Formats: sequence, C-alpha cells, structure tokens
Amino acid sequence: MSFDIDSILQQAARALVAGNHPAAQTISRKLLYDQPNALALEILSTSLINQIERRSASSQAGKSSVDQFIAHHLLYLDPVFFAEDYIEWRTRRIRKLLEIYGIDFTDKRILELGAAIGDIGSFFAELGAEVVGLEGRAVNCNLAKLRFRHLKNYDIRQCNLEEGLGDLGRFDLIINFGLIEVIENFEPLLKTCMDISDTMFLETMVCDSEDPHKLVYVNMPAEQSNDWPLSGKSPRPSPAYIERLFSENGFTVRRHFDHDINTGFHCYDWPHRNDGSAKEQLRRFWSFVQE
Repeated sequence: MSFDIDSILQQAARALVAGNHPAAQTISRKLLYDQPNALALEILSTSLINQIERRSASSQAGKSSVDQFIAHHLLYLDPVFFAEDYIEWRTRRIRKLLEIYGIDFTDKRILELGAAIGDIGSFFAELGAEVVGLEGRAVNCNLAKLRFRHLKNYDIRQCNLEEGLGDLGRFDLIINFGLIEVIENFEPLLKTCMDISDTMFLETMVCDSEDPHKLVYVNMPAEQSNDWPLSGKSPRPSPAYIERLFSENGFTVRRHFDHDINTGFHCYDWPHRNDGSAKEQLRRFWSFVQE
C-alpha cells in the first residue's frame, strides 16, 4: 500500500503545532510503521522545524544558530503564528489589501501597527516600501528583528501603543490589522493615525450592533496568549462606531465585508442581528481614505 508522505507529514505537523502529540504519534505510524513513537516524533518535529526555517526570510543565510533559535521558538514557544489557520488568515488579508491598493509599493512609507513577529510588514518591505512596525511585546519585537534582519528597509520597534506613537513623521499608508481589539483606549491612537496618513487599512474584532456609539469590553488575560491585550481588556466597538470616528474626521469609508477574507474562524461578511454579542469570529475590514 502506498502513502502520500507529504500529506501525512502535513497532518502530523498540524498536530504538533497544536500541541497534540498523541495525534501526531498516531498519524506518524502511517508513515513510520514500526518505528518507536519517540523516534517518530523526533523525525516529524525535525521536518516541521525545517518547514518553519524555509518559511522564515532569515533562512536565506543558512541554518545558523540564529535561524535554529527562530525555528525552535516558533515551534515550541509561539506555535500560534505558524498554525495553518493563522497563515491562511494573514494571506487573505494581504491579498485583499493588494486587490484594493495595487502591488507597487516602491518608495512608499508604511506604518504597521501591532506588527507581531513581522510577517506582514516584512512582506511590504520586500516589495520596496520603507516599513516601520510598532509592536507592544518585547518577545515579538525581538523575534521579528531576528527573522528579518536582512531587510534594511524594515524597522520594527517596541512601543506601548496605549501611550501614543511618538514623532514618526508622515506615512503613505497605515496597516492596522488586529490592533484595535488589543488597545483598551484606542480612540486617541486612531486620531493620531488620521493626522499622519491619508490612507488606512483597518480590520478588527467588533460587536454585533449598528449603534454608532456601542462599545463593549471583553476580558482577555494577557498571560494566556502572546497576541492578547496587555491590559487584559479587549474593546469591541460596533462597526458603525469605527466608521463614525473616521467620517467625523473627513475620511471616506470603504467597506470590505467580503467572503474571500473569511477563514474557518474569522468571519467578515456576517449579517447584523443587533444583539450586542462580541464573539471572537466577528470581524470587519475597511479602507479609509482622506481625499
């Protein structure tokens, strides 16, 4: 009997990323037959590390000690950033931005808010933009600096966005993906962004309400995840709340509540029930432009 080794390996890799080692062991038996489980896991873990290294831009320099650290960090300490649904979600959002804005970013100056470990900002740096990424967590910021140390036009900095942006100058474009939901007091930040750029792409968790003043908070303890709010409180404004802020400041609101951004967990094209719920899968995507 023949087996699709790549498919089996992918299944095992998913199980390992999810921390489900028993499942990985079961899957591995299809591939390794009578090999001891410990050896199976070692082989599969090594394969997954190799996959991570190949996806890391810094692997261009070869498997140095730094690249091995990056791979091990992603595998054992921050697997959420390598999980398949996260990769799909990131890819769909980037694709939507390119669909709207185009692909020419040469000499553009971009600010990315909530840069995490650098996957999105580095993409636009590779397209020729000068990118400044701001990230609240030191561990994420350090990992991004290591991963994309070869990109001289990608500058990621640790910054407590609750305290403002500082003097960064003007930008052609601001990317604000998944940030509002982790900034307890987000209005001053958005107003500063409106002062330093005429174009912003924004997507975030929201609550199910069409009330332009509706805002609810959800408890999300910071210690439980590396991409949850540092304050432990996640704001979920209504979509109309966000649109009101930009409209009041002279921006044109363009909705992109499209099916092609949805993933298994993230939904953008849901219909309003106006029940005030704030489920994690409820999201919206906009572009805001000041003519």
